[in-house]
Amino acid sequence: MRTAEVKERLREAAATLRQQPDPDRRYRSGLQSYWPATVQTSEEEAFTVELLRLQSQIAPDKTQVRYVPDPGAVDRMYQAFKWLLDIPSIRTRKILWMKAAGVPTRIVAHEFGLSGNGVRYHANAGLKKIAESRG
Repeated sequence: MRTAEVKERLREAAATLRQQPDPDRRYRSGLQSYWPATVQTSEEEAFTVELLRLQSQIAPDKTQVRYVPDPGAVDRMYQAFKWLLDIPSIRTRKILWMKAAGVPTRIVAHEFGLSGNGVRYHANAGLKKIAESRG
């Protein structure tokens, strides 16, 4: 297996992980108000309805579509996780996963106190290790 194929598989694993449903999302939904709903007069209500109508004309409903990954993608994601565990250096493992997740090299370098070349060295070393072990 070539390093480019390993790199693409890790990127696919990161994308698949992002698409997984989050059962704890409701706990992180942000602040909620427990105050009772305010009573609006008919003028305020008419104004609110008109405002919502105008907003819907300006910016149509932007509903986010969440794609659920197919079972094959989930299996490949778990396989990529196992590949990462084959790398003995935790630092290289983390750098490789951050790069696969799309974190810019500059941010990864700052996180680990490396230069951009150091990040690329660790990422390439990890990719090479995985490619060699997969044959």
